Amino acid sequence: MILLEFAKAFDKVCHRRLYVKLKAIGINTDTIDWVMLFLSDRKQAVKVLGENPFPFDVVEVRSGISQGTVLGPTLFNIFINDAPYNIKNKINLYADN
Repeated sequence: MILLEFAKAFDKVCHRRLYVKLKAIGINTDTIDWVMLFLSDRKQAVKVLGENPFPFDVVEVRSGISQGTVLGPTLFNIFINDAPYNIKNKINLYADN
């Protein structure tokens, strides 16, 4: 048995690749557009004791899936679902945030 833990895996999901994978598994375009809207226009900032210690305030988030959402693990599973295609042994995939 081999167990793998991918640190920050949810943060590394490329939105463009996720779009292609959702389309490839037959999700309808309206639903894909809704998911992409859910993932787009996200911003993040770092604050320490309510103050911003960096010269910039907010940066755009260009990849990743929001952790703590119901949709996040499902989207991540779709993103990695094709990973074991070239492996002949039994593979179980699981994502949880």
